[in-house]
Amino acid sequence: MPKWTTVILLAVALIACTSAQPSEDRQTGKGKKPVKATEGNKGNPPAGATPPPLKGNKEPGDARQGPVKVDRSGTKEEKKYVMSSGGFNVETNAAAEKPFFRFWSDVNAMQRVELGRMFQTATPNNITGSRPTKMVNLKGMYTWAFSDASSEVDATTNTTDVQFTMTGTPKETSNANRPAPGLQLVCHLLSSANGTEFMYDVKISDFDDSWWDESATALVLGYRISTMEPDGAKEKGNMSLSDIRIELQADRPVKPKKSDGTNGGTKLRAALDFGNGNGLEIVSTATEDGGAEKVVLLNAMKDKKEGSFVLTIYERFSKGLTHDPTFYTAATSSTLDASASDIVTFGDGVATDVLSAVETAETVVDDAANALNGAASSVAASGICSFVVLSALGIVSSFGN
Repeated sequence: MPKWTTVILLAVALIACTSAQPSEDRQTGKGKKPVKATEGNKGNPPAGATPPPLKGNKEPGDARQGPVKVDRSGTKEEKKYVMSSGGFNVETNAAAEKPFFRFWSDVNAMQRVELGRMFQTATPNNITGSRPTKMVNLKGMYTWAFSDASSEVDATTNTTDVQFTMTGTPKETSNANRPAPGLQLVCHLLSSANGTEFMYDVKISDFDDSWWDESATALVLGYRISTMEPDGAKEKGNMSLSDIRIELQADRPVKPKKSDGTNGGTKLRAALDFGNGNGLEIVSTATEDGGAEKVVLLNAMKDKKEGSFVLTIYERFSKGLTHDPTFYTAATSSTLDASASDIVTFGDGVATDVLSAVETAETVVDDAANALNGAASSVAASGICSFVVLSALGIVSSFGN
């Protein structure tokens, strides 16, 4: 079995989408501080609302100030919550066939991130280099349930953590050809004097070792990325690869943190900016059941049918693992430093049929990999960060014997 070495790279993914408007209600957690629900908060500011001023990197706040205010609407029965604090807004929605998030600090840059694909790969450093296996379309595959929301304040950092759990139960019995492990997203709205961000712990469980394809070395989760109209009613465009930039050793010091190190610490991180100040940050390792660390790669890619995707790629594991991505906006915490030496950008991108193959279970068209391999000498030409570029930076994750 191939061996992972410490890394970080870029690839791409897939997914589809839907929209739903949140409603309001009050939920509280047992034994914890109730979360305040604001009457009339529908989760989407009016189209004419004045967005907060955009900032690049903010000055750190004063952690001694009191806990921040968090507003929430939506109910667990509706399977959607909308939470707001300090100009940052996030909707978590599992009422549709595929769960999705919407987050924004500026209604003109409302981001939609939909979880829609799961598959295995034998070539995690080059997603188009092999046919995806054990392909699963998550559309309608899980029954989703929300827990109550609760709130707690970190006494050391004065970071307010509003949290709830979204649990996915497979509707059908899993098998070797159609693996459907347990999925759980433990969601955290973290707010402090340093800003507000949304972290969600991805927990994969009950993954039978017999489900692994013999050649597979990684499991891939695919998120389709798009922007929404200011009223949140419909998409106005898919993410453009030419706008994306990734920092391979991300250092965003101005952000809410907890003293237990769950969203801080010294672990290597990668961050992907969608080109509008919004972004996704990941820790470059996940924790396998039992405590072992597994390498995580962050990638982006464009599919001919579904548009642009972000992929989180997890080194082959046993039984289950936990990983914690974070959504952020430039206006409510720090974003990437455009002058950093490890910033990598994409070109316009060459669309492939790799992700569509996951949807249709058809063989990947031969020209998909050829088109990318032929353009791999140029990041601008291929739209996929080449191995050569990352190797030069000394931050490539690769498999070796």
